[in-house]
Amino acid sequence: MKIKKLAIVLAVFVMIYTHTFANTIKGKITDKKGNPVSYANIFIKNASDGSMTDDQGSFAFETNLMGQQTLIISHISFEKVEKEVNLSEVSLNLDFQLEQTFVQMDQVTVSASSFSASDEEGKTLNSLDIYTTAGAEADVLKAIQTFPGVTQVDESAGLFVRGGDASETVMYLDGATLSHPYKYESDQGGYYGMLTPWHLKGTYFSSGAFSAKYGNALSGVLAMESLDRPDTKAYEFGVGLAAVSLGFYAPVNDKLGVRFAGNYSDTQALFKVNGADDSFDRFPVSFDGNMNLTFMLSKKTRLKYFIYGTQDEIKAEFKSPTYQGFFTSENENLLNALQITSLFSQNFSMKTAVSVNSFGKSFSLSGIEIDTDDHSYRVRSDFMFQKSKKLIFNYGFEINQIDTDVSGQYALDDNNLSEYGKFVDYSHHYNQLHHGYYVESEYYLSRKLVALGGVRLDASDDNDKNTIDPRISVIYQVNGSNSLKLASGIYHQFPTSQFIDGNYGGAKLSPMKAVHYVAGYELKNDAVNFKSEFYYKDYKNLPLEYQDHHYNSKGFGYSYGSDFFLKGNLPFISGWLSYSFLKTERKELDRLKLSPGNYDIRHNFVAALKKYFNNGQSWSITYKIHSGKPYTAALNQWNQKRLSAVQGLDLSWSLYQSYRGNNFIVYYASISNLLDSKNTYGYYFSPDYSEKTEINSTFGRTYYFGISLSLGKLPSI
Repeated sequence: MKIKKLAIVLAVFVMIYTHTFANTIKGKITDKKGNPVSYANIFIKNASDGSMTDDQGSFAFETNLMGQQTLIISHISFEKVEKEVNLSEVSLNLDFQLEQTFVQMDQVTVSASSFSASDEEGKTLNSLDIYTTAGAEADVLKAIQTFPGVTQVDESAGLFVRGGDASETVMYLDGATLSHPYKYESDQGGYYGMLTPWHLKGTYFSSGAFSAKYGNALSGVLAMESLDRPDTKAYEFGVGLAAVSLGFYAPVNDKLGVRFAGNYSDTQALFKVNGADDSFDRFPVSFDGNMNLTFMLSKKTRLKYFIYGTQDEIKAEFKSPTYQGFFTSENENLLNALQITSLFSQNFSMKTAVSVNSFGKSFSLSGIEIDTDDHSYRVRSDFMFQKSKKLIFNYGFEINQIDTDVSGQYALDDNNLSEYGKFVDYSHHYNQLHHGYYVESEYYLSRKLVALGGVRLDASDDNDKNTIDPRISVIYQVNGSNSLKLASGIYHQFPTSQFIDGNYGGAKLSPMKAVHYVAGYELKNDAVNFKSEFYYKDYKNLPLEYQDHHYNSKGFGYSYGSDFFLKGNLPFISGWLSYSFLKTERKELDRLKLSPGNYDIRHNFVAALKKYFNNGQSWSITYKIHSGKPYTAALNQWNQKRLSAVQGLDLSWSLYQSYRGNNFIVYYASISNLLDSKNTYGYYFSPDYSEKTEINSTFGRTYYFGISLSLGKLPSI
């Protein structure tokens, strides 16, 4: 098996660790407001030893030089700094704050429809945010679901953004597109995201009006960056009620660093402890392993290789008016991603990502049998050229090759899964070459006004219609704390394989289209961050069924709403509140008239609050409530009724204790659905809609606990 081979490879790399002796100089470079300064040069005067800062402003390099030396820090937008240092210690930690040049002082940045819980500019979440958010289950995607503009339609981790389904949000890791970013993948996304917080140094999420850099997505973007080269050696071990994890990271020498992690999850004990063990014939089980290699080819060029593999399986009870039995799902996912980052000069940089993703899935339910074999090959390059202190150009391209085989049987009527139902054989090979190109400029019209404008071109070899998408965002900084924003753009997304099959779909479907209009206001100071946005989205060219499982591009729709976000960091408590209003209607798929979308959840409120104590304890409480989603309850009607409101209260606790230097242990416990709310997420109906079966929460009140041990230093967060 591919995953077993991966485990052997990872184990070999763990064993090759060797130690070297040299002076290590590390630290972080920020501006006067504490924002990280990326791509700054830091080097020893009259020597070749040095490095450049990463996206978070961090740097580290080793040198054999000793004694009194001069460090030089330079960046095109900041004043140059020279500092005398004494290299007599093995490790030297230095932080610098740079003064901006006159033109760049009080500059504003363009960030369309991005809400942030992190204190670092450009980050949506850091690892600590994710781990300490009650109810997020240490999952990146579930933590993002607490943000405005993201609708949680069930217990899955799918990102349903401003009226769109999960497939309308594209996800990246180190510039590589993640074709299958979930564990236990389903039509609703998946129950968990494939990456844990400790894989990542930061995430950026946008719920709309994002720049021309990102394409083939109608609704949202999640861009994640993996961790860089470690500067210390450490081992990690964790055990919880449903999982065991191991980790190791270390610098191999002054250029190469390695990270390894593996997780095994068996939920049998979790379900038995919480009294929910009668719903499974095979309890959910998963395994994943990953390795991250970071190699500095030179002071200004970094190579990063990330390999990740996972397997999961489940056999769970299924009840509907026409069928009672079990469904079975097995998934296997293997990702190889290589990224090269290079700073050619002080004002010209490049990031190139090459990735291969292989995914296999087997699913069975009654007479439904579906086998999927999917392979994707992607190349992406992004370039940044700073022409002057006022003008920055970004441009790049991506090429995606997708090869998919799907075969099996599907049901002609999803409401009739009985032995008398009709099931049709299906076999489809789908091969698509997609390529996209973009160019955009960020222009500082003044100290307070900045505009980001760009255009994107996308094309697909199975579609004779190229798309041209202009986009623009404008930010006006009223004063040091208040800013206003306007943004608009055109977005296209190519239909997925099941819609463009020549026999069962519609071979000549047009790319789906959405036009975004966004207006926003932000208040940001040391105590609070308040952000509000109002938006409208116009959809065209959506797949519309004109006969059984055959589609044209005559669907259309709209969505509009408002998002509000308040983050505070007060002496007695921290956290955030979010509220979203949404209305969306679509005529698409089998809905033959304009009707509420499947994810038209009108009101959504989340309170995620946290308290940290000096003795190492932390408490977190998250309360969520949203109005019910629409559902169809009669023939020839579409989403004319609504479910009851869904709510949940989650509580978590952790205790951090350090001992013997850099070693520490963390004890943690949580209670999910503390109020034992009996939420309903939908219904299964009989063919004539006279009978129905509720789709309820998988868990009632649920307890979880565990410990985590680290021998060394915790990864930077």
